[in-house]
Amino acid sequence: MTTWSFISNKVRPLVAFAVTGAFAALMPSVASAQSLYDPGTITSIIVDGNQRYSDANVAAVVPIRVGDSFDPVLIDTTIKSLFETGQFADVRVVRNGGQLVIKVLENLVLDIIAFEGNSTLNDEILEEVLISQSRDPFTKSKVQADVRRLLRAYEARGLYGVDIAPKLITLDNNRANLIFEISEGAPAKIDSIIFIGNQAFSDGQLRSMIQSRQRAPWRFLSEADLYNPDRLDLDAQLLVQYYQGRGYADARVLDVSGEQISDRSGFLVTFYLNEGARYRFGNSSIRSEIGGLNGELLRQYVKSQPGEWFDVRDMDKTREDMRDALGNMGYAFANVSVEQTNDPATGAKNLTYIIEEGQKAFVERINISGNDGTQDYVIRREFRLAEGDAFSISKLRRSQQRVQSLGYFEEVDISPRQGSAPDRLIIDVNVLESSMNQFNFGGTISTQAGLIGNLGVTFGNLGGRGQSLSVQGSGSQTTQDLSVSFSEPWLYDREIPASVSLFYNQDQDASDPYNSRSFGGRLSLGYKLSENVSQNWSYSLQRSEVFNLDDDAPFVVSQDEGTTWRSIIGHRVSYDTRDNRLKPREGLYLSLTNDFAGLGGDVAYLKNTATANAYFPIRDQSAIALRVEAGNLLGLGSDTRISDRFFYGENLVRGFSPDGLTPRCDASNSTATCPDGVALGGTLYYRGTAEYRFPIPFIEEQGFMGRAFADVGSLWNVGADTDNIAVLESSDPRFSVGLGATWDSPIGPLSIDYGIPFNVQDGDVVQNIRFALASGF
Repeated sequence: MTTWSFISNKVRPLVAFAVTGAFAALMPSVASAQSLYDPGTITSIIVDGNQRYSDANVAAVVPIRVGDSFDPVLIDTTIKSLFETGQFADVRVVRNGGQLVIKVLENLVLDIIAFEGNSTLNDEILEEVLISQSRDPFTKSKVQADVRRLLRAYEARGLYGVDIAPKLITLDNNRANLIFEISEGAPAKIDSIIFIGNQAFSDGQLRSMIQSRQRAPWRFLSEADLYNPDRLDLDAQLLVQYYQGRGYADARVLDVSGEQISDRSGFLVTFYLNEGARYRFGNSSIRSEIGGLNGELLRQYVKSQPGEWFDVRDMDKTREDMRDALGNMGYAFANVSVEQTNDPATGAKNLTYIIEEGQKAFVERINISGNDGTQDYVIRREFRLAEGDAFSISKLRRSQQRVQSLGYFEEVDISPRQGSAPDRLIIDVNVLESSMNQFNFGGTISTQAGLIGNLGVTFGNLGGRGQSLSVQGSGSQTTQDLSVSFSEPWLYDREIPASVSLFYNQDQDASDPYNSRSFGGRLSLGYKLSENVSQNWSYSLQRSEVFNLDDDAPFVVSQDEGTTWRSIIGHRVSYDTRDNRLKPREGLYLSLTNDFAGLGGDVAYLKNTATANAYFPIRDQSAIALRVEAGNLLGLGSDTRISDRFFYGENLVRGFSPDGLTPRCDASNSTATCPDGVALGGTLYYRGTAEYRFPIPFIEEQGFMGRAFADVGSLWNVGADTDNIAVLESSDPRFSVGLGATWDSPIGPLSIDYGIPFNVQDGDVVQNIRFALASGF
């Protein structure tokens, strides 16, 4: 017998025994598995392991019923149906004769969901992101999705190094608390921004044109240096606009990449550019495809001039102005397109403006979003289009301007899109609200009155209804002023602005030859004469008192002694095309105001003021503002009184104190007692201002705007019998030049101006600096 035969004879029985034993061990489970699907009818169904989810709920979910056969497909569907409810961590089905037993393991129920370690985003913000909710079943898939959503929320704030670990704490009665342990780390900032493919402009020039910024110590209050992919998309658009505004009509941003550095604390951002060739404007022609319309009638609206560098903004502005003009001419649905052809010989782009009759369209619906604190109707009533109206691009543009001019919103985006039919448009309105509630304070330091401070609170969009309530006060050691006002811009749902106000002021300076106090109220109503012209009427009733006169006070002061009542009818007509009434950059504002006192009361006068403001936008957020103003006061049947005259200073010419240009007593040349420098007021004034407003380089993204200004003005003519006192007054123009800045700080706009006056006259009071702060809440 060979060795192999011997081994084979000995091992073969052992192998057979092992295999037989294994099969014997497996047979029960195989038999059991097969027995579940053996032929037979289900005589009863038992649910085992459920605590919260009742038998009736299980029966309502599963498709299997008593009387059904033990069908594998039906049993498999039963298991899947229970898992899909999200209530169970495990489901098994076994058979006991004709009995079908459904064994379940319920998911834990979430009791409390909490966050630990979060500081940048508060609990309320994080809770809005979650899918999992308190009293819902716990599932791993939901929690995994929650972690991803939380990470995206942090990434939107520039935090890309966040670690989030969900932790489950089991409780009694199959309950659990879910804790998200968060390690925020430092915000991921942009370490460097570079450009590939730029030759015409340096990296520094291009960086100044986009909103994203590189990390810098002075940007601690700004989020511009935080990595934000959405902002990079906007930056790409800004770069294309910059190039196309300087001749590079074919410029494109091929790609934008953000590469996170190894320690996850910062990003390297790269813009890949294709500048293309540079073009000048060539010839411009106008082709009308509307019968009876001569396109040359629109020649005046063409902004592009042959030989100038191509600027897409000039082309777009031409189209916009042409569309507006066509709308005014009765072609409400006319469309203006531009056909561009290149002239290789001259490197010019020839433009053909094509006027076509557009398809008539109607407004199907106006959707408004983003107005969490402002009622829908406050926005809708500013629209010059209503649902069902014929669509007009000029009316849509005017609607956007009116909504923006409310001052309630930082951004107003209005865009039309296709509706339910080709001739139906849906207008989507998305707004970003700004705080119209303000707490404000400010002040100046006067050589006569010392520190003059002001303090107030304004609710600018009360209850989201467009109403406003303001309480303002100012004062020093000797003067106090208080006013309360309420305004309703749409009285009885009509565009009738109405307001009511009350005021009180008092001056008790011991150095003056008199003291005064007054109080009163005012009612006002207005209406529209046309889209841009408004008229306003008001009635005021005031009580004034002059007291504590010196025994030898001059006649110009003593004639005001005692108590007087004033009954005043006011009128104002204005023309307003400003793009924003709070922060205008473009448009014109003209106004003429008349106040007549004498319809009852003790005083009669006529006071008139005329104002003209013009705003001219300059590219890159800069603008020029011009202002001309003049006023006069005429006593009717008697001299003018101190409390009715104009008292101006810094509001007329910056660089002077609040009443620094006002006519004053000249004690050195008077025979009566009149302390040197006592303000008497004037009846004639004028002013002119030119101001250049610009973003301050390097810190403009933190809300800093600068201004350079030049002021001119004067206030003179007491307009009363001065008897035996001399008056320091002059109609000679006073000038000032200076610089100022406004910072949209986290607590509100902070403004400061420094003016250097020239041609200062005797009696003028210089005050170089003024400041003010308004805080939103």
